[in-house]
Amino acid sequence: MTRLRVLVAVGVWLSVVLVLWSIAARPAVAVIGGIVAVTAATIMVAVDLIRASEGLDWTFVVAQGASGRSNPARRAPLSTLLERERRHGSTELRDRLVVIIDDRLLAHHRIDRVADPAAASHVLSPTLRRLTAEPPQRVGSLRVLRRIVTEIEAL
Repeated sequence: MTRLRVLVAVGVWLSVVLVLWSIAARPAVAVIGGIVAVTAATIMVAVDLIRASEGLDWTFVVAQGASGRSNPARRAPLSTLLERERRHGSTELRDRLVVIIDDRLLAHHRIDRVADPAAASHVLSPTLRRLTAEPPQRVGSLRVLRRIVTEIEAL
């Protein structure tokens, strides 16, 4: 598709230059080429952006207590969840980290931790194994949280 776009731009440039020569306007070929190139690039970027954004869901649904992207607890920063854990004994942070671990295991290693715990145990670091074990373990400190996040990113 890129080759076709370049050929169309060159065709438009040649057409404009030939029309201007035919009416004896003495065109500046390089200047006209630059104008056509900038115009063509702008049009191409606009068309590509329109095509890329067609498949996006631009609606935002606010649902209290719903799961998934609209859940306010899911959007809470990890530091807020760590503070809730410290003050109230909440397991939201651990639960969120386990979901992220499960997602990364599935995406990068094609391992379902619940269905194949032995394979998951082989891939997970000792820290992540302790975090995903039952009963739920608390994260405890920001230093431990940073180490867990780093190990999840390396997964």
